[in-house]
Amino acid sequence: MDRISVGPPDSGRTYFLRLLGSPGLETTEGARPEPVPRRRLALLALLALADPPGLTRDKLIGLLWPDRPEPSARHSLADIVYRLRLTLGDGVLASEGELISLDRAVVGIDCITFQDALTDDDLPTALALYRGPFLDGFHCPSASREFEAWVDRERTRFEQSYEEAIERLAEAAEACADSVEAIGLWRRLLRHDPANSRVVLRLMQALVRAGDPANAIQLAREHEDYLAGQLALELPVEIRRFVAELRHDPVSAAAPGTAPAPDARPSVHATDSRHAAAVPDTAGVSAGDDQAPRRSRRRRPMPLFVGIAAISVLALAALYLGGSPGGRSDDLPAVRSILVLPLANLSADEDDLYLANGLTDALIGELGRIGALEVISRTTAMQYREATQSLPQIAEERGVDAVMEGS
Repeated sequence: MDRISVGPPDSGRTYFLRLLGSPGLETTEGARPEPVPRRRLALLALLALADPPGLTRDKLIGLLWPDRPEPSARHSLADIVYRLRLTLGDGVLASEGELISLDRAVVGIDCITFQDALTDDDLPTALALYRGPFLDGFHCPSASREFEAWVDRERTRFEQSYEEAIERLAEAAEACADSVEAIGLWRRLLRHDPANSRVVLRLMQALVRAGDPANAIQLAREHEDYLAGQLALELPVEIRRFVAELRHDPVSAAAPGTAPAPDARPSVHATDSRHAAAVPDTAGVSAGDDQAPRRSRRRRPMPLFVGIAAISVLALAALYLGGSPGGRSDDLPAVRSILVLPLANLSADEDDLYLANGLTDALIGELGRIGALEVISRTTAMQYREATQSLPQIAEERGVDAVMEGS
C-alpha cells in the first residue's frame, strides 16, 4: 500500500481512506497500519460514498456475497464489521437496525475531500488528491456484477471531474497569459487521456502562443502516429488545418484568436472528408519533409455530422431497456445508466473499422454530456466488441438500465 501525503488530512480525524489511485487506509499520525484485506476495503468504499450515509445489511450482502446463503453471508458481514471496529475504534462503524454507516468525522475520505474541493473551486487541492482512477487495480473476488458496475461508474465520474478541473485551470492560466502553466496543464491532461485530439489541439495552440510552433508540429506528428498505431484512426482535420497554417504563416498562427476553435465534443477522432479534401498536401504531418506526399486516404462523401445522425438512429433502433419487452413507451423504465456497444463495421473493407471506432467514441462522448445519465466508459465498452451474450445478459452483467448497439 503506497502512502502519499497531499498535505495534512482534516484535523481531529484518526484515519484517512485513500480510494483514488491505489487504495489504502492511513493514520493521520503518519504510521502505516496493517494492510486492509480486499473485502474490508470494498465495504469501506461502499460506505464512504453512500448517499445518504449508510447501506442496509441486505444491500451489502447482495453486493459483496451474492452467491452465499444468507446466514453465511450475514455471518461474514458481521465478522468484517467486528474486525474493522477493532482496527478503527468502536464508534467508526455505526449500526442502527439493518443500517450500517461510516462516521466521516473520524475517517477522512479522499473522494469526499476531492468533491468538496471542486465545490469550493479549490482546483489545485482537488488535483493533488487525485492520485489515479477510483480503486485503481482493485478487484474483489466473488463480488457481484452490480459492485463491479458501481466501481466502473464511480471511476468514470471521478475521471470526468478530474479532467474538467485540469481544463478549467489551464483555461484560467491562458486567460492570465501564463503560457508555461497552461502548457504544463494541457500536457497533464493529455497524459491522462492520450487519445483526446481536442486536448492535443489546445496544447498545440498553447505552444504556438508561447512561441514554439516547431514543437506544436512535432506534437501533431506524434499524435498522428498514436491514433494510427493504437486506434486505427486518422488525424482530425482541425489539427491538419492548424499545421498547414503554421507552415504557411507561423506569425499569423501565433496571433491570439487565429487558431481554429477546438471541437466542443470531448474528443475529436473522425474527420469531415469535405474539409479534409480542401487542406493542402503540406498539411500532412506524418512525413519528415513538408513536401512529402500524404498517405493515401479514402474520402468520405458524407459529412461527419450526417454520419453520426444516421448511426444514432440505427443505434437507437437497437436499444435494449431493462424492462418488459413490447410494453408501451410510457411503461418503459427510466434510463439512468447506459452501455454503448462498439459499433459494428458491416462494410467489406476492414479499413472502415476506424470510422466505427470513432463514431462509437463520439456517441459515448455526447451521451456523457447528459448530467442525469451515467455512461459506462469506453474501455469497458470495447470489451464487448466480440461479445456473444444477449443484450439483456450484458445489461445484467454491467448493472445498467440500457444497452445500445448499432452498425
